[in-house]
Amino acid sequence: MRILRKEIRRILSIKLLAILVLFSVCFSFLFLSIAQEFWNYSSSQWDVDFYRELVSEFGTELSIDEWDSFISKRQQLIDDFMTEVRKSPVMQKYEIDTYDKYFDAKERLVLSDNMSDDDEELRNEISRLIFEDEAASPISFKLQCMDQICDDKERGHIFTDSESADKFISEMYAGKQNEDYQQLYKRYMTADNISLIHRAATETVDGDLVKMLILSAVWCFVLILPYQIGERLRGIRDIQLCTKTGRKCFNKQAAASVMVGLIIGIMLCAVYAVLLARKGAFDFAACKISSHGYEYWLDMTYGQYLSFYAVFMLLSSAGSALLAYFVGRLSANYIAGIGIAIPTVAALCTAMNYLGIAPFNDKWNVTMELSILRACGVPLVCAVCVTAVCIMLKRDKVRDIL
Repeated sequence: MRILRKEIRRILSIKLLAILVLFSVCFSFLFLSIAQEFWNYSSSQWDVDFYRELVSEFGTELSIDEWDSFISKRQQLIDDFMTEVRKSPVMQKYEIDTYDKYFDAKERLVLSDNMSDDDEELRNEISRLIFEDEAASPISFKLQCMDQICDDKERGHIFTDSESADKFISEMYAGKQNEDYQQLYKRYMTADNISLIHRAATETVDGDLVKMLILSAVWCFVLILPYQIGERLRGIRDIQLCTKTGRKCFNKQAAASVMVGLIIGIMLCAVYAVLLARKGAFDFAACKISSHGYEYWLDMTYGQYLSFYAVFMLLSSAGSALLAYFVGRLSANYIAGIGIAIPTVAALCTAMNYLGIAPFNDKWNVTMELSILRACGVPLVCAVCVTAVCIMLKRDKVRDIL
């Protein structure tokens, strides 16, 4: 244990750690969606906040029995919104005094190309109310969220019967998504409740996971590779190979690399958890992750989904650490190490980029087997790295340079 702790301290160079922390801060704010000012996969800054408000009022799921209460809340928002709309001189000019008139005007003008001067004036005012008005804009986006749920119910996408669900799926998804997804989506459509999680909560994590796996791989190689090459250049490895006791140190170094990888994974997960907490993502922890068009083959909660991703992160970090150890042992000098590390990291990141994209989301997979392969892909990559290092260590046991 003493040797293991000593090896870990040698790998965790203070100078390298300081550089990596600065790099990670820049990386996070440039590439991680959760680190941006707003949710990157949300149409506005108020969307996700409003869904948290719905969760606090209706619970994690909206049931069909609560539909009347949901409509009452929507009507209250409409009244508040129209109070602001009626204050507008432009809206008074065109007699937009009800929500139906406002909605019809918006639908007609927002995407229209050929408009008169009056239509242009009305469209500009609608746009101002939606995006710029301090009082009306937040209410507008809240109404948009509720209107989408109401539209889903009206079209039969939620709270519908089995026959209507079969008809919709046959017209929309036949030949595009696999049978497993279609059955999962039918279950979603015919259920008597829907999850109130905002899609941005899962999409943001889905998008960030791949980048986090890449970041952990960079950390592992930058910390472990120089140490292993330095051991070889200083002649320490040749001395260790001379004796059976010395060769046992390689096992300790491999174990230390795994521990460093796990430490890196834990650190990155902890930082990401802080970013999630700042956005209030944990308010959705008990919500089921399935939503309109996004069905998962494990009917898990958002908290469980984040836990799976944390496990993925730890396994990936451990695998990357072992791969860095393997490359470091093979490298004769720093130039050779960099030459081997660059394509190795590129290949690893390419594999993680494919395997880490929404592994449990069945919509994006042609077959359920492909979905399972993605979900198991990261552990499989880790297992390959473990196997390669074990073969190397087994060879070390019988290797003697004398």
